[in-house]
Amino acid sequence: MASNISNTTMKNPSFRCFHPQFSIEFQYQYFNTTHSILAPLNTLCVLLSVFANSLILLTVRKHIGLRSPSSLLLCSLNMKDIVFVSFAETLQICESLLLLTKDDLCYRSLLGLVLLFFVFCGRSIGLLSMIMISIDRCFAIHKPHFYRRVLTRKRVFGFVAVVWITSIGVSSSAPFLSLTDLSSLMVVLFGSTTVVVTLLQIIIYYGVRHQRARTSDMSSSQLRQMVLERSVAIVVFYIVLGLAVCYIPFLSSVALIIFNGQNYVYFGRYWFQFAIYVNAIINPIIMLKTNRALRRAALDIVTQCFVCCDCPTVREFQLTDESSGNQRRGRSTNGTRPLHQNERSTDILKVEDI
Repeated sequence: MASNISNTTMKNPSFRCFHPQFSIEFQYQYFNTTHSILAPLNTLCVLLSVFANSLILLTVRKHIGLRSPSSLLLCSLNMKDIVFVSFAETLQICESLLLLTKDDLCYRSLLGLVLLFFVFCGRSIGLLSMIMISIDRCFAIHKPHFYRRVLTRKRVFGFVAVVWITSIGVSSSAPFLSLTDLSSLMVVLFGSTTVVVTLLQIIIYYGVRHQRARTSDMSSSQLRQMVLERSVAIVVFYIVLGLAVCYIPFLSSVALIIFNGQNYVYFGRYWFQFAIYVNAIINPIIMLKTNRALRRAALDIVTQCFVCCDCPTVREFQLTDESSGNQRRGRSTNGTRPLHQNERSTDILKVEDI
């Protein structure tokens, strides 16, 4: 490593690839340790994220009752996480291994430029999708009749395509920007998104409170629709909260720049990216935790794929799960026809469950 430090010093007298306030030896030790830790962690994140998000998409695809426009909008996040993690995190692993092999922090390759594009594109798609999904919830709560008439599946795919095309266009300049300019652009994008999403979430909250106050004037169909829209709004709120938590390290570094003048983004950039990779695992967990119908349907798929259904233990578990579901819905199994699979997966939440 000492020879690489001396060669780097001779080739780069301005130390542009190092932080000027810290010694080169310390930075070599820090980044070698960082890449040694993040390489296996990123590998684990790839496996978990691809499995969890693929399970959500497969579950929605196999159950027609789960393919509502709201569910398809949320599934766009799962698709983003699969594409983003499959490419960006794999490139991140390769870059970590390459830097460890070269033992040269100033080494730059085409791999790093492609990684910058995918990282910024994934962040842009995630933030713009939060705006799109929050607008969807705002219309669903305040204008339910207009929402059901206007928002069709084809239009959902159109909205998702606009978000992806816009994000790709904005991210095309990311590989050619300096680290400072890239961080500034990310702050502007995140700041504007935070303001818009916060305002929309406040509007949604007051809309839910207003609906709760006039439930006595609603018909049974309107009441069921209101409960469904509120349940999706809760899912969206937790997803927005999870994304905000994953951006706390990045925002802390920006706060240090603003209030203290110290720029530590250089040291934390790989950990900031890892936090966004972790968010790709958090999203499907939130969806499964807050959506009972989706959770039961996903459990059925996992059981069919990985467990022998003839095993007595599995049979007993399935019968127990079905009987508990019938009791929650207030249905008796005596003298009634067995429920179809899609009917079990699309059970409507009662008002008492919210």
